[in-house]
Amino acid sequence: MNRILCPVDFSDASLTALEYATEIAEKHGSSLKIVHVITSNEYNEKLVESGDEAFQQIREEIGTKLGVISLEINDASQHDYDICTQEILYGDFTDRIAETIEKENISLVVMGTYGAKDVNEARMGSNTVKVMDKSKIPVLSIPANAGYQNFDRVVYGSELDDEDKLMLQQVVNFLVPYDSHLYLVHVTENPDKDKEVYKKYTEEIKSYINYKKLDVEEFATHEDVGIALEHSMNVHDAHLLVLVHKNRNLLSNLFHRSLTKRMSYLTNFPLLALRN
Repeated sequence: MNRILCPVDFSDASLTALEYATEIAEKHGSSLKIVHVITSNEYNEKLVESGDEAFQQIREEIGTKLGVISLEINDASQHDYDICTQEILYGDFTDRIAETIEKENISLVVMGTYGAKDVNEARMGSNTVKVMDKSKIPVLSIPANAGYQNFDRVVYGSELDDEDKLMLQQVVNFLVPYDSHLYLVHVTENPDKDKEVYKKYTEEIKSYINYKKLDVEEFATHEDVGIALEHSMNVHDAHLLVLVHKNRNLLSNLFHRSLTKRMSYLTNFPLLALRN
């Protein structure tokens, strides 16, 4: 994990995400780039409201804020080099983030998500979902109300396919500096049908993944995947949920449902979305 990208709009959600991004960079010895994206709509609105001169002043203020944050991160770093840089970007948010990922060879994006006052209003930040959909690299979404915690306990939502082996190895590599306990969880509506498949699958995982703190014994039964995963997170007092994002799979369905009250858990826990 060489380079981490963290978009910052100075909201509570993005600053919480920045705290996570900074700690991850420290743990992995990675560089961190923070960016603020001024979208075309924001640019035009500010020009109409304030004029070009006032907009230039606003841009300078944003640059100053980013510079102060970057300086604070570098001063606090335990490394003997500056780990943090900053940049202001202009245009469509998702496009600029995608371009930066490609140009800067980013290996992880850390973004804030916006919670809700109650379960009926729960949602993920739309920008975060768009980046997850478009990105070919892992995206870590952090709820605004998630104070920083080490990833001591992690839940991985498995779909019992061969790709899990490769994805789990990525997760293990990411978690090594944390010495995390990793729980493999499979949710099904048909426990009788999946029981033998799961038993064989977990035996293969154990032989493939060399990680002493991997627990593959959990088999959850529930008609609502979101509720089952939330229950597993609570039972293990887990600090991170990991899912694989691919077409027509568990995470894709959760993204769709995240706009409804049933997916409120996505705004309660940090979520690492991996790309197959």
